Amino acid sequence: MKLTVVQKGKKVTATIDGESFVCHPETLIKYHRYINQEIDEKTLKVLKADNLYYHAFSKALRKLSFKAYSKKALEESLSDAPLVVVKQVIHELVKLGYLDDQKLLKQYTEDFFFQASSLKAYTFKLMEKGFYKRDIEKAFEEIEVNEKERLKEALSKKVSLFSKEPLQKQKEKLKRYAISLGYGFDVIDSAMAQIEFESPNESAMLLKELKKHPKPLDYPEKEKLKAKLFRRGYSLSDIDKALKEE
Repeated sequence: MKLTVVQKGKKVTATIDGESFVCHPETLIKYHRYINQEIDEKTLKVLKADNLYYHAFSKALRKLSFKAYSKKALEESLSDAPLVVVKQVIHELVKLGYLDDQKLLKQYTEDFFFQASSLKAYTFKLMEKGFYKRDIEKAFEEIEVNEKERLKEALSKKVSLFSKEPLQKQKEKLKRYAISLGYGFDVIDSAMAQIEFESPNESAMLLKELKKHPKPLDYPEKEKLKAKLFRRGYSLSDIDKALKEE
């Protein structure tokens, strides 16, 4: 068997007995003496294994240059390579200090206090990043987390965004936001009770809404309008009152 290589731009293709594969630069350097020479089965097998390793290692370094990874997350991102090769790459990166789950988890633990999410939601997020639940729980076990105060602070920053809405709609939107952060209903109810909502002039707002619609309204049109305003957060009694005043 003879090893031949063809280079087109930066891509180098190696061919042996009609079988072709992309050759990594490190493979070319290591096996340069075999180019255009006969190569035995044993050497070819090692060459291919090394080539897979070099490609996977380079891919891992590219990924790490953009963001930090846990060992598990990086392993999953390299799933196109054989598992035995990926394990070798992970081992080498840990050895070089490029992968450090303990250090990375500590950073995420510190970042938690700059997030609005609940501890439960943040734990799930970290599990998606490849950390094990037991390690996450251990990282947080000596840290005091006051969920009610965290949520109250998050809601206090958010409530002003809804100030032009009817009061009921303000509460609905704020509650949906709290749910999206992963908090339980008992914590949400406790935090919501401490939030100061702005009370807009809903009568004036309703009259303004009604002026946008042509008159007169027949019964189906009036019922459709009432349903629309109710979804916007106005009470049915206020809507009926405004319609009578119109």
